[in-house]
Amino acid sequence: ASLAPVWQELERRAAGSFFQSWAWSGCLAETRFPDPWLLTARRGDRVVALGLFNRGSGGRFGGASLLLGESGDAALDTIFIEHNGLLLDRTETDDLPRACWAALAAHADLGKARWRLSGVPQTVAATLPGDRTVRIAARRPAFSLDLAGSAVPVLDRLSANTRQRLRQSVRAWEKIGPLKLDFAAGPDEAEAYLQALKLLHQKYWVGRGKPGAFAEPFFERFHRALIRRPAEGQSVDLIRISAGERTLGYLYNLVQNGWVAAY
Repeated sequence: ASLAPVWQELERRAAGSFFQSWAWSGCLAETRFPDPWLLTARRGDRVVALGLFNRGSGGRFGGASLLLGESGDAALDTIFIEHNGLLLDRTETDDLPRACWAALAAHADLGKARWRLSGVPQTVAATLPGDRTVRIAARRPAFSLDLAGSAVPVLDRLSANTRQRLRQSVRAWEKIGPLKLDFAAGPDEAEAYLQALKLLHQKYWVGRGKPGAFAEPFFERFHRALIRRPAEGQSVDLIRISAGERTLGYLYNLVQNGWVAAY
């Protein structure tokens, strides 16, 4: 509770993603961070960087570990953090993250721990202390599209083959009825949309022999709590796509100051 206003005040001065917001980071934090450790950087009395870690075991490597924005518990980490990193004041220099990691490395206990930094951009590796051994467990592309920064319509920016397939799909659905997007009007309706999304998601993945994201109960509990948390400039948008009376599917978007993650 005491961290929330400090975090949110820095949020307003940072260029962080929704995954670095207090809406996400603070959601069920008491459960997700059973052994928390907070990194705070200040310039004078002004907080310029924050990082919320959890201490845990080193897993198959043994020893202690330090995890940024995660618990280390596989069941709790099914929520899958993306666009992760230290929350940084946007007016600071590029040397700030290096100074933060160096201070962490100098810590008597945590400097010797294994650090797990999931979902961070690959540029983070360049800011880590030179004497740290960096192992990249996986690389995943983060595709993005600037919807406001171009005068060219979105469809016209796609390949001719993709445009043709999309138009064919639209025509096929419109034979059933007019295409429509319905945004959940409030938290209660958003929860109802989430339940419907869950049923479609599980039916698809279980049918393919996979457990599906909702197989772990914490995943759903987290997102039901998250729906009711966003602050100014943020929203969790649950959207139903339909053709006439037939529901085609649902979208789940995390929105922060014009930045949208199709989660």
